[in-house]
Amino acid sequence: MAIERDWEHFSFRAGNVTWRIARPKDIQAIDELLEEKDRALRIMGVLPVGRHSPRPAMMSFPTLITLVAENDQGIVVDGLFIEAVADMTKMSLREDTFAGLSDGLADDLAAWLKSRRFRLVNVVVPKRFGNRMSGRLLEMKFIPSATRFLHWFRRL
Repeated sequence: MAIERDWEHFSFRAGNVTWRIARPKDIQAIDELLEEKDRALRIMGVLPVGRHSPRPAMMSFPTLITLVAENDQGIVVDGLFIEAVADMTKMSLREDTFAGLSDGLADDLAAWLKSRRFRLVNVVVPKRFGNRMSGRLLEMKFIPSATRFLHWFRRL
């Protein structure tokens, strides 16, 4: 059973840190954490040199919540954010209608989503259809996440 929380004043002790809602004064520490992560990803070869991981605005949409973890000295040592992401789901398995998406409709939808400050669109394809659909998805500028990241999800 879920516990009702006062998210405006949220804090949660876990191990040797306390997680709490980020405040504007935490932005510098958040930026430093993200830059440190980018340096590590570059060393691992996941992020090209000179590039930065895309970052939403931490205190406004599409970010829904930003938390920071403070140690006992009050120093921010970690953080996380939850971002609103569009999830595109096609309602049938018809391939003929899928073609229209790569003929320009996907670009129109992307512009519409971007105008509403979304940064990402996910599409989940059953493995069974992956090979047949991958060409069209690449034409629509989707990047297969399996090449760089493992994709995990949790149903709510």
